[in-house]
Amino acid sequence: MKTLSSRQNPLYRQWLAQQKRSPRHSEMIALEGSHLCLSWLAHRGPPRYALFAQESLDEPEMAQLLAELEHSTNVIAMPLDLIAGLSTLVTAPPVIFMVDTPSEPEAPAIESNCVLLDEVQDPGNVGTILRTALAAGITEVFTSSGTAACWSPKVLRAGQGAQFALRMYESVDLPTLIQANRTKPTPLPVMVTSLAPEARELFQTRLPANAIWVFGHEGAGVSAAITALADHLIYIAQASGAVQSLNVASAAAICLFEQRRQQQAGLNQ
Repeated sequence: MKTLSSRQNPLYRQWLAQQKRSPRHSEMIALEGSHLCLSWLAHRGPPRYALFAQESLDEPEMAQLLAELEHSTNVIAMPLDLIAGLSTLVTAPPVIFMVDTPSEPEAPAIESNCVLLDEVQDPGNVGTILRTALAAGITEVFTSSGTAACWSPKVLRAGQGAQFALRMYESVDLPTLIQANRTKPTPLPVMVTSLAPEARELFQTRLPANAIWVFGHEGAGVSAAITALADHLIYIAQASGAVQSLNVASAAAICLFEQRRQQQAGLNQ
């Protein structure tokens, strides 16, 4: 294990510079805390750099991580205050992985159940939807340019490592992607959450086994351009008229797990 003790170290200054950039334009991102680091190892392998607080090396979780990294060459111990300088958390974590910013090739044609995020701006909502989608068995997510960056620190924390097991395509022209789906011999139906009068109640609808689910902006909802391409408009009935609509992440969870429930019960179209 190497050691680092100065803020003036060229590597440390490089990490600081990467942290100040947008995740969409950064070569590396930081994974903060043992949960994200262990999840990364399970799905993606060793990081470019594994940074440990010297004060925490004897903790059981750190021992587990160090054992997993025994053949890695870029394991570095440093004082906790240097870790804190790289962290976005109020309390500095005992470990940070610096990893190459993951990137997917150009968005492919849609082939199976997937989620599209249309201008979902809150990082907590985006991360929660990513985590929910994976839990519901969905592995592909496409996001518009106005959606919060999937590899940003807040989205990573909310996603709890779901990003590492998903195929995510960012800054996608969603209407064009949906139009391309329509040209296929067997296009997937497009499901859009909506409060329009013609929308059908979720729990009274036989859902398709495979679909394109679109969830939209926290205030404005799914854009008119995408809503016009929907095959089904869906709403979630509520017990109280005092609540106009649900949080987008809550709505996504209800929709995706209702689809999964119907799949398991053999009720899908």
